Amino acid sequence: MAAAAGFSAAAACVLYAVFTSKSSTAAVGLLFVPVYGAAAGALSYAVAFAVLHVRAIARRERSVLSTGTLLATATLALVGWGALCYALRASSLAIAGNPVSSEAALREQRARWLPWGRADVDLALAKNPGTPVALLDLLAREGNASVAAAVAENASTPVATLEWIASGPRSYDRDGGLARNPNLPPALMEKIASVTLASFQGKVEYELYQTFVLAGLVRHKRLPPALFERLAAWPDPAYFLAVAVVYADASTCTQIARFANSDNAVLASTAAGQLQRKNCP
Repeated sequence: MAAAAGFSAAAACVLYAVFTSKSSTAAVGLLFVPVYGAAAGALSYAVAFAVLHVRAIARRERSVLSTGTLLATATLALVGWGALCYALRASSLAIAGNPVSSEAALREQRARWLPWGRADVDLALAKNPGTPVALLDLLAREGNASVAAAVAENASTPVATLEWIASGPRSYDRDGGLARNPNLPPALMEKIASVTLASFQGKVEYELYQTFVLAGLVRHKRLPPALFERLAAWPDPAYFLAVAVVYADASTCTQIARFANSDNAVLASTAAGQLQRKNCP
């Protein structure tokens, strides 16, 4: 019964997450129903066994010195450790992600010992607009790629830190964060837009860069007109870069018409629709 209850609870949680998610790839989560269900079922069975075994010992129905006691002790210790790790992570996330948390409290979360979830807390700090600039700089230098990208996107990040992030090799995740920063200086926009296929190890990385960085720049509200002209005329642009240009308010009829004859039927149709909306000849 305990295993069945655990499986059902886990399956219900996964299904709820899938059907309430706005992500276009949420349906992939259905593949994990049996995985999480089996894990939850096994854990529920182990906990139920441990509780019943301890109860039997208390009633003197079983010996304290037995294999069952060892298994029960190990199970309860594991569950207790997991609960402690989860509680510490949850409490740190609540503070790290709160924009009204004090600077002292945010710095404390970066220094706090966490057995699990350090990357999640660092990511929350990197996204928080109230995080001290010195801490943002530290996160950019010591965090993983996702943390560095979040720091790059944070409107509170100082220019010096943005320059340090942009000084590294071109990367669609970090530079994508820069492209989404509302306060990104024009000089850094120029820098991250100065790429060619030779800047990357292969065409796939080049197209990802166009999708997440160059398209992000096209959508930037402070993009210099001259740079927009360059991006709008990008040779053989990736699909999402082309779409960003087609939908950009600054696009001219000539720039949109370039894509109306694309081999990609969806892109061609999108461009034709935009030409009509702008009353282009």
